[in-house]
Amino acid sequence: MTSLLSILVLATSFVAQDAPIPQDLPSQLRKSSEAVRRSVEQPIPQNLPLQRPTEGFLDSLRATKSQTLTAGGRVSVGPFQDRIIALEAKVACALLTKAEIQKETGLMVADATPGKPVAGVLGRCTWDGPGNWRVILTLVDAQHMGLTLKAQQQTGGEDIKGLGSTAVGSKGAGFTGGGYTVSVLDVKGGFGVSILGKDGTRERAIALAKVVESHR
Repeated sequence: MTSLLSILVLATSFVAQDAPIPQDLPSQLRKSSEAVRRSVEQPIPQNLPLQRPTEGFLDSLRATKSQTLTAGGRVSVGPFQDRIIALEAKVACALLTKAEIQKETGLMVADATPGKPVAGVLGRCTWDGPGNWRVILTLVDAQHMGLTLKAQQQTGGEDIKGLGSTAVGSKGAGFTGGGYTVSVLDVKGGFGVSILGKDGTRERAIALAKVVESHR
């Protein structure tokens, strides 16, 4: 008996859903019912504008897709990171000018050349001079510079006062034509200034390092 009653109630509710609104209802109630029906039956607009993803969401996608493994297992950076690396190379070139190099060292150099991406390097810039010598400015993070300074100190590097929190100078290797390099750890990370070749003296490298520090 209970099951039969339930079936009748359910069937009645289905019929009521499709039934027209009784015309003998009070005017105000009938208007309200018709308004509800029109709002339910209103079609969904087809020309709604799509909401653009936020920059935070895009950044998360870039971070996710920023590095992919090549077939050889090496890490390959994506186009977005390539642009960042190119920008950082230009930043390195902006920390030292041809005029400043000539003023501090007396040496003539060509225009700055931004460096190519190298693992562990944030930015790199090179100024070539006549006679196969060059000035190189390298920007790195604090962790890499800390390791570099430790290695230089263990291999005969000279502690240099008055530059950053720690600075070490070292003679250039023979295969680079000699020269001198100053590596500096400071509050923004670290940088190295090298003058490679026979004209790369300790005094010249330190002078350029002080110029770079004044621009950071």
